[in-house]
Amino acid sequence: MMAAPGHEQRDVSHSQFGDNTFINQGNVHGNVYYGLPHPPVRAEVIRVLPYPRNEDLVHRQDIINRLDELLPQTRGSHSAALWGLGGSGKTQIALDYAYRRCDDDGCCVFWVHADNEATFLADYKTIGKKLGVDARLDGSDLLDAVRIEIEARSKWVMILDNADDLRLFGVGQQAKGEGANKNQNLHRYIPCTSQGIVLWTSRDAHVAGTLVGPRRGIEVRSMAMGEAMTLLARMRDEPSTSLEAGSDTLLEELQCLPLAISQAGVYMRHMSMTVGQYLDLLRQGATRCKMLKVSTVDRYRRPEVSNSVLETWRISTERIRVESEISYQMLHVVAYVDSQDIPYDLMAVAASRYHVDDENSTGQATELEVLEAIARLKEFSFLSLRQTENGGRRYEMHKLVQEAVQYWLKVSGPMETIVGKTPEVGSGPRTGEAYYSGIALQIASGQK
Repeated sequence: MMAAPGHEQRDVSHSQFGDNTFINQGNVHGNVYYGLPHPPVRAEVIRVLPYPRNEDLVHRQDIINRLDELLPQTRGSHSAALWGLGGSGKTQIALDYAYRRCDDDGCCVFWVHADNEATFLADYKTIGKKLGVDARLDGSDLLDAVRIEIEARSKWVMILDNADDLRLFGVGQQAKGEGANKNQNLHRYIPCTSQGIVLWTSRDAHVAGTLVGPRRGIEVRSMAMGEAMTLLARMRDEPSTSLEAGSDTLLEELQCLPLAISQAGVYMRHMSMTVGQYLDLLRQGATRCKMLKVSTVDRYRRPEVSNSVLETWRISTERIRVESEISYQMLHVVAYVDSQDIPYDLMAVAASRYHVDDENSTGQATELEVLEAIARLKEFSFLSLRQTENGGRRYEMHKLVQEAVQYWLKVSGPMETIVGKTPEVGSGPRTGEAYYSGIALQIASGQK
């Protein structure tokens, strides 16, 4: 029998096929694997969590109930996202969910810092070691191997924390001028099986409708007053029933933001300070920034990440700057106007000022450009829309965010203004307090 070209003959004499039987077989290069298309389910339960359980957590029952509704423990593939302003408590809510799932003896739980590609890869390496993945693997091979190993588990949960740059996961386009790989998409390495759950946390509301379904996002806002009171008492190590007079005033000053409350409580306990004393210092311009800038050790946060109230929103601000210069300009201009009543027209003029100062611009900002720029600020929870009775659009800006922006501009360079004279916006550097406060003053006085 003649073999087909490019094939070898294999003698299988003395077999069940009879003597003088040959099989035509092509040349095979590399390894050949025979088996099931999917790896068998692994029985071992693995947990990789970077932080201990938070015994002082104030349970925000409405968010917990909604999270449990979106991510039930029944079999099936589920995903959800917690989104909101930095410092609103997203990570702590996700950590609580992770430990509640650890109460299920058969559930694997994995935590990944999704800030950037480096932290993502580092955490996948850590998880890979626990799963027994070949230590020689790196890059995409490692990421793929970890994904496959997780998918082989009978029940698992993955938390992707601080996924603020959604482009890393294939959402939107890479900004011009960045060195990141334009084909980069870490989403392909997120496990997905019928027995797994994925929970994201992000400062960007756009995570809902992209990485999860539009109805699977949960906004995490400031605490209710009762929750804020409980948190302050726990941080001061005092019974919530014995809170001093003025505590509600302090919490309103801190806008019931969990990060700000925690910092205040820790500082007061450390300094043996009353609520009244802390509030007096907070209301003094000379010490207010110092109080809000305090960054204490937090065992529920990576040590290299600042937990200062004034620093926590830098991440979001820089992300906005990369994506939209108009949004960045708007944010810094409205930092110098009434935070509770910002008219749409002022935002439009601020956007147009960017076009005036931009050498490559062709003129006025269009209405669509203005609305898109405002939308990004809303998605990062820096602005909120307030409809007026006549249907007009007015906006509110988070007071502490406004103060943080002013602080950054103040420390970035000296204030070069002359008392009684509006700074010439077109001259000098287009950054710093003088530049943006000057634009705000000109817009407020009707100069365009």
